[in-house]
Amino acid sequence: MKDDDISDDELDPNREFYKSLMEDIQRVSGLETTDKNEAFLKLFSETAAEAGDLNSDIDILTGVSYQGSRSHRVDGWIPVDIENGDLTLCISDFSDNPELQNIDKTDSENLFKLCKRFFDRAMQKDFTEELEERSDAFHVASEIYDHKKAIRRLKLVLLTNRISVMRKAFEVVEENGITLVKNIFDYNRYFALNSDINGMDEIEIDLVEEGFDPIPCLETSSESNDYKSYLAVVRGEFLADIYAKYGTKLLEQNVRVYLQNRTNVNKAMQETLKTTPEMFFAYNNGLTCTASDVEVEEKENGQTFISKLRNLQIVNGGQTTASILYARDKEKSELEKVSVQMKLSKIEPEKLSDTVSKISRYSNFQNKVNAADFSATHPYHAWFEKTSKRISSPLKDGEKDASYWFYERARGTYNNMTLYKSKSESDRIKSKFPKNKMIKKDDIARVYFLKKFKIPLVIRGPATYVPQFAEIETKRFEKDQTEFNDEYYRNFISYVILWYDIQNYITNSEWYKNEKGLRKETVTYTFAYFLYWLKEKDFVCDLRQIWLDHKVNEKTLYLISKIAQKVREFILDTPPEVINVTEYVKKDYCWTRLIAKLKISDQASDHGISISEHKVIIDEGKKQGKMDMELGPEIFLANLSLGRKSEITEIDELANRHKMHNPETKQAIQKLLKGQYNLTYKSRDNFIKLVKNIDKTFDKKFYRD
Repeated sequence: MKDDDISDDELDPNREFYKSLMEDIQRVSGLETTDKNEAFLKLFSETAAEAGDLNSDIDILTGVSYQGSRSHRVDGWIPVDIENGDLTLCISDFSDNPELQNIDKTDSENLFKLCKRFFDRAMQKDFTEELEERSDAFHVASEIYDHKKAIRRLKLVLLTNRISVMRKAFEVVEENGITLVKNIFDYNRYFALNSDINGMDEIEIDLVEEGFDPIPCLETSSESNDYKSYLAVVRGEFLADIYAKYGTKLLEQNVRVYLQNRTNVNKAMQETLKTTPEMFFAYNNGLTCTASDVEVEEKENGQTFISKLRNLQIVNGGQTTASILYARDKEKSELEKVSVQMKLSKIEPEKLSDTVSKISRYSNFQNKVNAADFSATHPYHAWFEKTSKRISSPLKDGEKDASYWFYERARGTYNNMTLYKSKSESDRIKSKFPKNKMIKKDDIARVYFLKKFKIPLVIRGPATYVPQFAEIETKRFEKDQTEFNDEYYRNFISYVILWYDIQNYITNSEWYKNEKGLRKETVTYTFAYFLYWLKEKDFVCDLRQIWLDHKVNEKTLYLISKIAQKVREFILDTPPEVINVTEYVKKDYCWTRLIAKLKISDQASDHGISISEHKVIIDEGKKQGKMDMELGPEIFLANLSLGRKSEITEIDELANRHKMHNPETKQAIQKLLKGQYNLTYKSRDNFIKLVKNIDKTFDKKFYRD
């Protein structure tokens, strides 16, 4: 087989994703200098929190385990929620096997028992007497005992990168007046929730031209002028063929993209498709689809048929579509008897994107949708992603090719870049976008609030601070885009580098190795205090130097380590009224006490630059950003009129077809076709607005300089 040939293994998204997951775990463990089990727990718990399997992000624990006749273990927890009476304890099951493994009922139950045994012991008054007061075990057990009367629900969550063979992921029982909920968040759940792709290419399906029979349909009555709806029955072969041809483009505006067939629901689909395909229509919920244009024709008998579809999107039913293709191509199932019901809505082009998102929100019941997933489509995130692909990292000694940071604005896009790719192509992509340079909304939102010393907010987790960041920064982006320039981007990346360097340095410090625990809290407060200390001296972090070096210098890291030691001692030395340290660090007065008590004697000039110098750099970035914005339209118009006249014609046709023109845009089109690109400001602005509207509505890419 040639190097560029794709093997069967590479065609299997499940196998490829598992390989990618193990690489992610290796990357996180190396980046954060933790063991693989902790890296696994971080990745899985974050996804579980986004998916709703966990109420919020968990606190990862160290040393909450005991081996013996009364063994117990807890790897993470969400403290008691006094208002609703919930307590969540997590236990991890990480397999380092290069091949996917199953976890059976016995193993699962044994792990749940370890978790439950710690809870039972913590409910006893004398248990904490056996524990070291500075340990995570002591703090968790104390919290449980102090609030035992408030606990009404105990949620035990097993996080595993193996495949659970248990028929049900959830089990609920009543025990001693407490509702006990057991939840297995296995590899299949993680896989299903991490296959998201955004963006949409225009798709036009001419059924007759592509060899399909027109689809019989019934147009439903509607008083709205914004859309028309049709009810239809589509053949399985048709769905398999269009999915084979267009792939995830059919699903790209969906919140959740389905790329595997491992969940219980999909196993059932495969069984039906293989053994009783004629019953698939009866068993399946069908598809919810949208299109920007639907052409219908009426036969002599009065029956209406769909003959052409433009911008078809499967909003709900991606699992069904992919399962049918999988059944045909992998399981060799016959599809002649397979049919699926379809609800199709024709949406006006200018309202397509917004309406699809709303349909996704209201009708997608297969997975809980996180509101943050929808914010990924905002122009701010699109700008950050585009900029990350344009600005390369500084070359280091020995490097020949530039590498780039990858901004994953929608979950799963990094992994999906390499699915179905040959090994050589996958390696090329990963070389250009290394996994240790992949950042998410969490990363930039975290440093944004730490710069503003909103420490308790950050400690509470991404579920709390990411939506707030999205609301603040996206509004600022809409108000003045000149602030969002190359300097802004490089500064954010430098802050992310600072965060991970601090985390790694602390984790590798001997003082931390001797007494682990509260790492997240220590890193968060240390990061914030270092910036606060510089600010008090009228200095800021030298972000340009961090960007150029792509690391923090050793002298500064040594200072940060000293700060971190003092920070951790401060956190553990809680006031008498504090019951639990993990709740204490989420309070504003914890930060207030720290900055009042902690003093550092180093010279700030050794670790940063003056605020006035930093302001000059920021102002230069704004000026350049303003120049880029002013020159951008002019460069675009010149390039369009001199070398891309076919695009002008296409823009004109789309605008005419969908009634998007006004007198100014028509006049601009006429001049541009003649090679005259010096338009009046009014014509220029109207035309640019038209092009951007067409790009957004039809997912085109006309506007580029």
